[in-house]
Amino acid sequence: MCRIIREAFDGKTWDDLAGLRIGATNDYYYGAGFERADKEGKLVIERVYSDEQNFKKLLAGRMDLFAVNLDSGLTLIQDKFTQEETESVTYHKFPLDEGSLVLMFSKQDEKNKRLVTLFNKGLQRLRASGKYDLYFKESRQGKYRNAL
Repeated sequence: MCRIIREAFDGKTWDDLAGLRIGATNDYYYGAGFERADKEGKLVIERVYSDEQNFKKLLAGRMDLFAVNLDSGLTLIQDKFTQEETESVTYHKFPLDEGSLVLMFSKQDEKNKRLVTLFNKGLQRLRASGKYDLYFKESRQGKYRNAL
């Protein structure tokens, strides 16, 4: 998970975020480090009900950064805001949560065992070919925005 910010910033620890106004979305989990720093009072966090609200506040200068998954954040800002607004923010790779992405299948359906195996084989091939990283890079550049 990354954070979307208005200005370049070189933070490397939770203490580097002290005093910054951080936007977060209600009911989202941002990782153990974020939650611990919040409980310890190290962070100034304002939570709202949607990622879109957080982007509006960020663009209006009412917060300094917005904690959001990089890929979903970039997709949202590219889809809901102007190109000028999109270009007015950047992101920082400060790791809020280093957990991996998961795909879930119900264990109730026997067919899903086969689907998990097929998915894992396909994912392994994508990673080995370099396409996995390429697809993420192209997605972050907005290449697939109107593909559906």
